[in-house]
Amino acid sequence: MNPKITVIMPSLNVGKYIDKCIVSVVEQSLKDIEILCVDAGSTDGTLEILNSYAEKDSRVKVIHSEKRSYGYQMNLGISMAQGEYISIVETDDFIEPDMLEVLYDYAKQKDADYVKGTAVQVYELDDHVLETESIIPYNGIATLAKGEIYETVPRETPTLFVPDNFLWNGIYKTNFMRNISFRETPGAAFQDVSVLFRIISTAKSAVYINKKVYYYRQDNMGASSYNKKSMGYTEDEYEYIIQNYLEGVSSGWKKIAYKKMILLMLNRFDVMASSGSYWDEALEAIEKIKEKIKFAFDEKILCGRDFEENQYYRLRLLFVDSMQSHEILSGFRQDRAEEIVEMMRFLDGQEAIVFGSGPIGKYVTDLLRIHYGCKIKAYWDNAEKKHGQIKDGIPICKPECAKEGDKIILAVRARHRSAIMKQLLELGYKESDIYVCETEHMDGRLYWPNVFMK
Repeated sequence: MNPKITVIMPSLNVGKYIDKCIVSVVEQSLKDIEILCVDAGSTDGTLEILNSYAEKDSRVKVIHSEKRSYGYQMNLGISMAQGEYISIVETDDFIEPDMLEVLYDYAKQKDADYVKGTAVQVYELDDHVLETESIIPYNGIATLAKGEIYETVPRETPTLFVPDNFLWNGIYKTNFMRNISFRETPGAAFQDVSVLFRIISTAKSAVYINKKVYYYRQDNMGASSYNKKSMGYTEDEYEYIIQNYLEGVSSGWKKIAYKKMILLMLNRFDVMASSGSYWDEALEAIEKIKEKIKFAFDEKILCGRDFEENQYYRLRLLFVDSMQSHEILSGFRQDRAEEIVEMMRFLDGQEAIVFGSGPIGKYVTDLLRIHYGCKIKAYWDNAEKKHGQIKDGIPICKPECAKEGDKIILAVRARHRSAIMKQLLELGYKESDIYVCETEHMDGRLYWPNVFMK
């Protein structure tokens, strides 16, 4: 009998991560699977590790790809898959022990073309794995109870395409995927964009589950998402979508396709700014994308109301002068880096208490832990309902009276700072024990409108 699921694992020189990845697959609670490791000529020990697992486990098969192309590797794996469903696991990531069992059970119950769960971005520190941002493929998941599901008809729901950015947090009917080919362009960057559009715009049934199933690694600087040519890959994928998939589709699908292109371009600008330089490799692609954006607005496919305020500010500035946009974003990044350095000087090697467990507090905490190895003792918060909760391994507590040696980082919105500073002084803290974050340097949602209005 054929296996229930074929897991396709495309690999190239991921020796540092492959062992953790494949262990998470072979130890799945669902045992009736086959594992196709499609390697594109690794030279760093990846292939030897894969072969060692194939020798021990008959479900593991190592396939040699003739091309260093993610699309070619995926098409090869899909053509050889014997499973009823297909799962895709990137070989620097890892998955929850029951991911395949849970997704398969719902796929069979609902006869779905695909089923997806949620994911989380992770950094692997010296002593533990740090979970940061959640990846939510369907916006309504936030309203669901844990384990609750949302059923939909994707081809009638264009808005799914904006938040649903990844292939690897789901499983797909094999027969369905055989009608959707990957483009076999060189490398591995963004070759899933057109595939995702094709999947979502043609699927007749899908299930989204409020359950974390996948861990998406962020500390692999060799990952394709950091490639300086990624802007070009993005433009190329959308040119393919426009030429092959938008003819004759509804206005809703056209709007969503162009909107997603813009959001992905803004994301690439963030990555470019983080690198500290303006990528010459991106110049031609930026001009081509700007032409597509102009077309979308001229033809009334898009308008300013289709975007959040901060997104539209950035888009307008980028369209007028992409170099200026880059310089402003780089300046924002530099301001933020300087802010973090000042915080580290303030802490002087001591543990920190972060006042504010909301988005700003979490963001500051993640930056300090990931990039500077800072230890966070606790979150403090005035919201009683949060007291006693644990957030990323850090307890959320009621503010306490001053203790010798406590260092507090105040990470809240500007409108709350003076009241909280007064509260801390009344608890016996000195101003020298408190560092006040300039949140406009930490949160781009506050920063961009201010810049544009100057």
